[in-house]
Amino acid sequence: MANDQNKFRTAMMHAERLSQQGNWVDAGKAYRFALAEFPNDEAAIVGFGKSLFHQGQAEQAWRAFQQVLKVNPNNLEAMITVGDIQAQMKQPSAAAQTYLRAGNLLAGQKKLEDALELWHKATELVPDYPEAHRNLAHGLAQLGEPRLAARQFLTLAAIYQRHNDMAQAGQQIEAIRRFLPDDPGVPLAMQALRQRQPLHADMISEEEPQPEIEVEEFMPAFLEPEEEEEESDFPMLLVPDEDEVEEEVVEAEVEDELGGFFEDEEEAETVAEETEDDPFGLFSEADSFRNESNLPMSGGLLDATRQKALSELANVIFEDDAAGPERSVLPDGREVSRMEINMFIIQAIDLQTREEYDEAIERYRLVTQANAGRPALHYNLGLLHQEMGDSTDAIKMLRLSAQDPNFRAGSLFALGQTYYDADQPEMALRQFADFLKAIDVKTVDEARQEELEIYYDNLADEFLASDNPTKVDTFIKAVTNFFAHPDWETRIYEARKRMDSISEEGIMSLAEFLESPETEVVVTALATTNDYLKLNLPKSASEECLRAIQKAPSYLPLHTRLADILLKQDLTDAAIKKYLTVATVYEVRHQVEQSIAIFKKILKIAPLDVTVRNKLIDVYMSRNKVEPALENYLVLADAYYQLAQIDKALQKYDEAMRLTDNTTDPGSWKVKIFSQKGDIYSQRFEWDKATTLFEQAYRLNPRDERASRQLVDLYYKQNKTSQAIKVLDGLLGVYYREKPGKAVSFLKELVAINPDDMFLRQRLAISYMQDGRKNEAIAEYDILGEMQLNQGQRNQAIQTIQAILKMKPDNPEGYRQLLAQIQKGAI
Repeated sequence: MANDQNKFRTAMMHAERLSQQGNWVDAGKAYRFALAEFPNDEAAIVGFGKSLFHQGQAEQAWRAFQQVLKVNPNNLEAMITVGDIQAQMKQPSAAAQTYLRAGNLLAGQKKLEDALELWHKATELVPDYPEAHRNLAHGLAQLGEPRLAARQFLTLAAIYQRHNDMAQAGQQIEAIRRFLPDDPGVPLAMQALRQRQPLHADMISEEEPQPEIEVEEFMPAFLEPEEEEEESDFPMLLVPDEDEVEEEVVEAEVEDELGGFFEDEEEAETVAEETEDDPFGLFSEADSFRNESNLPMSGGLLDATRQKALSELANVIFEDDAAGPERSVLPDGREVSRMEINMFIIQAIDLQTREEYDEAIERYRLVTQANAGRPALHYNLGLLHQEMGDSTDAIKMLRLSAQDPNFRAGSLFALGQTYYDADQPEMALRQFADFLKAIDVKTVDEARQEELEIYYDNLADEFLASDNPTKVDTFIKAVTNFFAHPDWETRIYEARKRMDSISEEGIMSLAEFLESPETEVVVTALATTNDYLKLNLPKSASEECLRAIQKAPSYLPLHTRLADILLKQDLTDAAIKKYLTVATVYEVRHQVEQSIAIFKKILKIAPLDVTVRNKLIDVYMSRNKVEPALENYLVLADAYYQLAQIDKALQKYDEAMRLTDNTTDPGSWKVKIFSQKGDIYSQRFEWDKATTLFEQAYRLNPRDERASRQLVDLYYKQNKTSQAIKVLDGLLGVYYREKPGKAVSFLKELVAINPDDMFLRQRLAISYMQDGRKNEAIAEYDILGEMQLNQGQRNQAIQTIQAILKMKPDNPEGYRQLLAQIQKGAI
């Protein structure tokens, strides 16, 4: 008999003793004996799995431990052994992930040294595993091993470098500089990163470097440093003092970012000035192409598009003369041939290269007057007019070239510059918004393009609504500076990678990335606060987040992170209030996906918040996303019902019903709504209304299980037996074909409620037989036969006994005798 505690304890005692002796074969037998008594005991399954593993049966052992982890996902012994098994089965990636997770659990239990051992195993299996190296670095720092921690950070930086993520690589080196500010390996590593030379851990030595010359004895007394208090090796790295945030530390970090790698203040100031124009860490040199308005006029995107246009124009000499009209007429009445028009173009290109711009413009104008212009010519001529200060003709030509997809981006960019130089910032802003849209939508997948397009369509209006000319001016300069560099295409790719890494809700636009002069601050803050939260230091996370918000107040993900931190501190109401503010701003900015993501966050915390649910429905409807809106309508109606606001619940179901015809499957939605409304009336004992609703659902889909079951139950409650049997037989037909076990359970429920219903008894017996449960079927037929005899239904009783005999019962003779007596009239 199972569940015998004495047998189990005895078996486990023997199993553990045999395991200690290394007798894994007999230990496995003992564990198997224990499991026979208690099959789900964690310790027994773990022991049995270990015995299999040591017998070389890795796959079977893995299955055993997987069973344990299903019951208890945090069983460390099982998890670690699973990692060992995966490593033995040549699954290094899976093993490394398992070791990482087990190490995280150990770290959470303050067993940091054990955690480090597992993270180290993970890096041995997968040397380029960023998460494992990052955990090792932070763990070593906490244990007071700054140099070993620094070497791990440098290894992590090398991994990012190999994956061409220079921004992340730079962040890891900056992390080292925070607690080894004077180590010579830090500037060495940063220099290697800038010069695209490979990074390696040995750039930071394991031992503290010793100075080659002792200088104190040569110092005059007035130059000797004052005695300083001893500091920790890890100022504010992982575990800062929760009650003290020193301003000096923040100032030192800023100084490090601008001047830490320079030998004199003058050089540091130069780079600091350049950094203001390049806050994203993406540029390697200062912009040198500027006009009086401080906007670059050449280089980067403009030059690339210009060269493309000139190259296309130079090919006119190879074009077939039959490609266009043979002759054209100029405004002065002169008739020119196609060959002459092509010669005008060649002459114009030559004059342009010799910087004889007036003559070049005249030749190009002759071509346009002959109606032989083309996008490449319009673009090139537009730039020439721009450079000559003729904004009217520049705008005219650039608008023509912008109609061609191949020159659209370059033309919009040049138009923005032209309007800006003409002191028309609003028009400049609109051109730059269109330009960024043309560029940015190509950096994301098709599913996210629509959201970006909507954002850019509203971007200019949002800027202008702020009534802040300085903000507009700063944004325009940021855009032009970014695209003035020769490798602007690479920088867009790097920027998109950075944006996607820090954007948690929806998608971040390139405009937002360029708009904030503190993007680097934002990236660092999001990463740092995330680390603090993992270490359960919400106060430090909050302080870091607030500092970043002061520098980048319009960057909404920082506000979202602050709400996350409030939630971590159990300040739920404050968190929800903050989330709502963020969602509202996203709506104003027409960033719908982000606002939806925030509303969903709130509803996870407060699923019965009907105000937020209504807002979410409104957002979905504003985007014509009817089906997500319907899903939330049904949840909202249920929330009202749970809040005992029945009339509002029914009202929301009616509103939802009006939307169903706009879906791809109206019938399915209507069945759900009829059924949920029917449930409300059924629970209020308004059975007539409930029946009507479930009948409507049943007519739409007779195979719908929920509607059929409810309808059967309601018919029986109203003594509509024939109608109930008709619906029941249809449902049983579905069950018999697909899931006969369900037929049995449903019929047992109905029989328990209606024990004297012989039709139900008969169908239950048939269902038992369909499910292969012969003895239970015979028992049910016995009860049915007795009921039939008591009711004087002799013929039906005879059919019941014959059905039993067909099933070959254990005592067929008794049933034959009973059948004979009934047939003779003796019973």
